[in-house]
Amino acid sequence: TYPYVTSSNCSIGGVCTGLGLAPKYIGDIYGVVKAYTTRVGDGVFPTELKNEIGEHLQTRGREWGVTTGRKRRCGWLDLVLLRYTTMINGFTALCLTKLDTLDELGEIKVATTYKRNGVELPSFPASVDTMHDIEVEYVTFPGWRGRSTSDCRTFNSLPHNARLYIQFIEQYLGVPVKWIGVAEIDSVRQRQASHKSNLPSDSISTIAYTDEIALKRHLNLWSGICFIVGIIIGSGIFVSPKSVLKYTESVGLCLTIWVVSGIVALLGALCFAEIGTIIPRSGAELAYMKEGIGSVHERTGDILAYLFNWTNTLILKPASAAVLTMSFAEYFLSGIMDECGPPEELIKITSVFTLLVLMNINCISVSAANRLNIIFVICKVVTVMTVIIVGIVRIAQGHTQYLQNGFDGTTRKPLSVALAFYAGLWAYDGWNSLNSVTEELKNPQRNLWLSIVLALPSVIVLYFLTNISYFTVMNKAVLLSSNAVAVTWGELVLGRIAAHALPILIGISALGSANGSLFSSARYCMVGAQYGYLPQIFSYIQKDRLTPLPSIVLQVSLVHYIYTVAPKIMHTGGRSIFFA
Repeated sequence: TYPYVTSSNCSIGGVCTGLGLAPKYIGDIYGVVKAYTTRVGDGVFPTELKNEIGEHLQTRGREWGVTTGRKRRCGWLDLVLLRYTTMINGFTALCLTKLDTLDELGEIKVATTYKRNGVELPSFPASVDTMHDIEVEYVTFPGWRGRSTSDCRTFNSLPHNARLYIQFIEQYLGVPVKWIGVAEIDSVRQRQASHKSNLPSDSISTIAYTDEIALKRHLNLWSGICFIVGIIIGSGIFVSPKSVLKYTESVGLCLTIWVVSGIVALLGALCFAEIGTIIPRSGAELAYMKEGIGSVHERTGDILAYLFNWTNTLILKPASAAVLTMSFAEYFLSGIMDECGPPEELIKITSVFTLLVLMNINCISVSAANRLNIIFVICKVVTVMTVIIVGIVRIAQGHTQYLQNGFDGTTRKPLSVALAFYAGLWAYDGWNSLNSVTEELKNPQRNLWLSIVLALPSVIVLYFLTNISYFTVMNKAVLLSSNAVAVTWGELVLGRIAAHALPILIGISALGSANGSLFSSARYCMVGAQYGYLPQIFSYIQKDRLTPLPSIVLQVSLVHYIYTVAPKIMHTGGRSIFFA
């Protein structure tokens, strides 16, 4: 907006011309910007606040011109201008200062779009005359009034709404905010960010910062899809799809409930995706209770999050991992041993060994655990597709007698229908799993909901077609009497070879779910410790491997305790009940 500009060159070009520094010696480029916009003197200022809010920003932020002593004009943060500045300078990270100046505001706005005559401008205006005619569109955020940022020294200790404000800036600009300035004298602390500088620390000694170890964003869209599918598809679809049939008493209603249950799970997952983009924290329900309900009533949010965290950490997740690893051991050993089956002691030893292997993989590398999960998902889908393809072939051959008159004998008891829905919804358990690792998902604003939209419908189709394939081979009586539906199906269709191959594949499917369960349970534990619900040691991250090692070890230790306390596990309806 010449001639109303500063006398110095504040761009990256000024570094080269002012210092005589060759461009090839410049590594990372850090931009420094206030959490709001200021200007001294005349000139166009699209987001200027000529009201009490502008006065508040000027007074609290001590906005006076250093040379002239004039009051600085203050306004909302202009992201259109900042995006243009980022493009010109090629910022690799930002330092956001004076965040505490916004502490007392009830709501905060940021400018995201310029319009002229009702038409959105595609880029920052090149003419000052154009700047005089523009209209500004804002995105409004709730403030964090009553919760000071002055004493915060880590990103997670900032108020929830302050984190949302910063994360929106990052997502809009595509540049991480690496430092955040708070307090009257800015104490600039390095925050969690995926960016790492190649410069030694003494090269920026004018900024005092501390390194904060954080989990990195290793999971892309494909990883997100596999994570959801891998946890949902365990051994249940192979072992006991009879639960729904048992309560519906008809093939037609059974297939209907499988589909409707999947749609309900999809709707729930989409709701979680919406919440996850607003509260982009790992921990799913834990974070949503603490941050969401807590923003309305802090004590209620704390109590609910605390109870959920302890229940999830001490009972639900360890029990789930114990069931899955023992299911793997039982079916895998059944596939490689004779008809007498494996002894109980061998099953437990195999379960313990398997769990230790999974623990080491998850402790060593997040990427390795993610790749292992993808391999397991491929094995699961190949197994399910084999069942489906054989079913399609049998339908083409005319084996549809068990599908005809599908609604004959349908139950008329509302309670039975409700129990059938319960069994169907239980089969889709894991639809919320990706929200437990949101902070490790690349571009969560896009990949979170897209992973859900692609994964859940795929599982619905696979479950539906698998059940149809079962009914091309078995009638209701045979299916209900089977202890392992897929094995019975395989013996009738593929012969004796299926008696050994399918149990092994079922075991591998359960093992994949165990890996995903351990992966997510460690994040629940870590986030709970970050909130102070568990000892602080469980919030730590191994600095070299960048894995939540203490939380992983805790979960595995609890699973081993369950092995000891629960000497017998009885499979019921595809799930397990522990008898002490």
